[in-house]
Amino acid sequence: MYVLTAAQGYGDLAAATLALVALAALKTRLAEPLVWIFNIFGTADLLNAFYQGNHLSLANTPGLLGAGYFIPIFGVPLLLVIHVLAFGLLMLRRNLKDCAA
Repeated sequence: MYVLTAAQGYGDLAAATLALVALAALKTRLAEPLVWIFNIFGTADLLNAFYQGNHLSLANTPGLLGAGYFIPIFGVPLLLVIHVLAFGLLMLRRNLKDCAA
C-alpha cells in the first residue's frame, strides 16, 4: 500500500510543479506549450489515480481510507472535468489563431 501511495504522491508533486512553472510562464511565448504539457500530464496522473482507486475496490471497503475516501470519489472526477474544460479552452484558442491567420 505504501508504494502505491508514494507513486501517487510523486505524480501529484510533478503535476503541481508543472502547474506552477506554466503559471510563471504565462506572459512568455512558452506559456501555451507548458500549459499543454501540464494539462496532459495532470490528466494522465488523475486517470492513473482513478484507476488505482478502482483497483483497490473502494466500494467494497469504504472505511479503508477514512475521510480520504472522498478524494477519489469526488475530487478526482471534479479535477478531470476541469482538465477537460482546459483542453477545450486550449483548442478554442488554437482554432481562433487558425481563423485569424
